Amino acid sequence: MCSLYVQASKRQLPDKSKENAVWQKLSVEVRTSLGVSQNYSPWTGGANFAGEGLSLTQRVVDILNVVAIKVMQADASRRSVPQCLEHVYVDVSQSHARLNFTRRNGLTGAFTTATELYSYKEDRVVLPHEMMWMHGFPVDCSVPSTISPGAFKDMIGNGMSLPSLATMVWALQVMMARGFEAPEGSAMEVKRVKNVVDNDLEMGAQEIGKVVKPRSRPLKCRHTL
Repeated sequence: MCSLYVQASKRQLPDKSKENAVWQKLSVEVRTSLGVSQNYSPWTGGANFAGEGLSLTQRVVDILNVVAIKVMQADASRRSVPQCLEHVYVDVSQSHARLNFTRRNGLTGAFTTATELYSYKEDRVVLPHEMMWMHGFPVDCSVPSTISPGAFKDMIGNGMSLPSLATMVWALQVMMARGFEAPEGSAMEVKRVKNVVDNDLEMGAQEIGKVVKPRSRPLKCRHTL
């Protein structure tokens, strides 16, 4: 399946000199803070590493290892490297300064149109339709065949997670139900009117149900692949 989206499974590409100097400097800073050497490669140094679908520049390889080190150091159970990284995703399009990867609470950072998401468990890039599932769309949700993979990925990068969207709609409904008003000349303040009913939250939840239908089987980020 993955081969339909990418043309090469493992490529070693040269980095541009200017960009190379920037990320290497950041890498030294991060690795120094973690107390490890610049050559320590606990993930890509393994015999079975493939990185299918990734453009394996030196920067990308280093990000995979730096994130692996950070996750392992934060894991107090002393599990094996694959076990520590089983539910971790990392966006290798981001810089060493950002290091957008799955946190201990199971949440992965926002997608962008440039996102190149890697799954440690599957040892490959996450496909566009899998990213859509991570946004909360049903597994059986179909996409018109006329949409190219690139356009599809851009659409996801510009989109919003359904649970996050539902939270915003819910908050809007609660505010409307309570009659919140912003006084003139003070957009940062709100004014609460009298007669607030006890079932405000229930009313908001009912309105959300009309906008976003509940999924029969919730899909969590860590179970998308």
